Amino acid sequence: MKNLRKLLVISNEQLMCVGSAGTTVMCGLVEEALSNKWDVTHLALIEKSSEEVSAQKSEKFRCQNDENLEEHFVFYEKQPVSGFKKLVASFDAHVASHIDQLSKSLLSNHFDRVIAFDSLAIGLAPNFKGEDRYYILGDPAGWKIFHSAMFFDFRHKILGLILMMFEPLYWRLKLVRPSKVFIFGAMHCKFFSRFMKAKITDIRPFMPRFVMTYNLQIENLRKDRKGLSFVFGGTLEGTASKISLKELELNYLPMLESAIVNREFELKVIGEVDRHTVDYFSNMSDKIKFTGVVQSFEAELSKSHIFLLPGNYPVGVRTRVCSALAAGCVVIADRAITINMPELSLCGSVFLMNDYAEFSEVLNEMLIDFDFEVSELVSKNFFMRHYAAEVSAQTLIS
Repeated sequence: MKNLRKLLVISNEQLMCVGSAGTTVMCGLVEEALSNKWDVTHLALIEKSSEEVSAQKSEKFRCQNDENLEEHFVFYEKQPVSGFKKLVASFDAHVASHIDQLSKSLLSNHFDRVIAFDSLAIGLAPNFKGEDRYYILGDPAGWKIFHSAMFFDFRHKILGLILMMFEPLYWRLKLVRPSKVFIFGAMHCKFFSRFMKAKITDIRPFMPRFVMTYNLQIENLRKDRKGLSFVFGGTLEGTASKISLKELELNYLPMLESAIVNREFELKVIGEVDRHTVDYFSNMSDKIKFTGVVQSFEAELSKSHIFLLPGNYPVGVRTRVCSALAAGCVVIADRAITINMPELSLCGSVFLMNDYAEFSEVLNEMLIDFDFEVSELVSKNFFMRHYAAEVSAQTLIS
């Protein structure tokens, strides 16, 4: 049998079907690498405090050729830091983490390629022998802080601006040469390329096949529904989700109530939220339903017509929008999403809003005469051209 090329992938969390956005894209990357005849070793970085939680919620990732997949785990714990080190730790977790001893067998292996995703993995990557080194940067910390701070929170706005400039300069000095650097998002790529004075490759989420496979199995469920089904959600732990929940509360839910008066509708919120939030929204409307954590996010999307993403948060890329398109949903989102995913402005089933006032216009169009069966095909075709791992992961594993 011909020897396979050896690939080491280092990332946070174990590979599982129900996990964070980062876990989902790593599943897609590993799956496509296996399809392209790589012998894959995945090193999962697991925080000690979340070890038991991960074991309980995980649904083990399975795919074709997974006999060529070997998984290892290493545990770490965060360490308190202060001063300048604390500033650096806001975007480089490696400087504030204590990592358990690495496997000697892994350290002795020689890999054809090492791919490290996010700062903790990037910090570990130089310990391993590899011909090629590919580093995928996480969402920029400065952008997160700046865009999540309230308008009059000048302290965090200024801190965000400082980190915006400092972070790419830091990575310019830190990253081992020669290596290839990647980042999710068109604007992030342009910004980092300019400040790092290096070629950074813009990439999109690598969505695994289980996203599409599940939707094909239940594709007729949407046709059986009465009325319109809106859905919003994901892990609901990130800044983008919190901003969107606030927008739903202040603007979008009241507008849905006033605009849809002669037709049944529901708004499902998927993900874990506190009891106070559930009670608060339930008192606002009987049309909103909180599902909590579900076994399959894709299953819930496949039963719904419209995926909402109302928050103005131009940081990173939204894997849940990719999942919604894979499920055949129409997507209604704030235009800020196109800063890092400009291709969405070309998708016929994605409606972009400058503000919540335009939401009413979009709703009116859908209520009068809208063909959801056609839009389903448009969404799925767009997903396959842009976000299926067999397309989007090629720059890393070809």
